[in-house]
Amino acid sequence: MVQRYLVASLDGYVLSLPSLVNKTKRCAFTILRDRAAQVNLLRDLLRDLGLERRVKDANLARRLADMHDEQPPSPPLTKRETSELGELGATAFSPFKGETSEPGELS
Repeated sequence: MVQRYLVASLDGYVLSLPSLVNKTKRCAFTILRDRAAQVNLLRDLLRDLGLERRVKDANLARRLADMHDEQPPSPPLTKRETSELGELGATAFSPFKGETSEPGELS
């Protein structure tokens, strides 16, 4: 896990650089070589653990269809429904299954 965070922090640093090339020396920064070495080490560690790289399903049409098949969220309660719920407050429901308590009564 530490190796993964190390690679992520190196990626963040590399992405924050204005350029990947040292303009005075006309060569790539050494951090790029160090990052590549860390990525190779992480890949080798994962392979030694028996983990293989999996290809993600890139079927965009099926993903879009799945998104549209989901049920839309229920609309918020109207003022009338909220007031009706307030009138039903004669019996307060307990979070515990099957228990109810009267208003003013401590449970």
